[in-house]
Amino acid sequence: MFGRALFEFGTRRTLVVSAGALVNDGQVARIFIADGGVARGRMVTTGVRVGDQVEILSGLSAGEQVIVRPPQGLSDGARIEVRP
Repeated sequence: MFGRALFEFGTRRTLVVSAGALVNDGQVARIFIADGGVARGRMVTTGVRVGDQVEILSGLSAGEQVIVRPPQGLSDGARIEVRP
């Protein structure tokens, strides 16, 4: 027999993004943020993945605008237009 148990010992605040925001280059995970009409690439450290959400352990601060589903070929410093 085999069993798996999950015990919750408390709660913690985590920063999560949509998995579609991640750009994987081999084992390096990056995201792009919108910074005043410019795309800025950031290397991030990821944690737990639950469904379509991925925990970000480092490389991103709360409140930054993440570009979800960045177009292929988007590079750091590229001009972008943010639409609501």
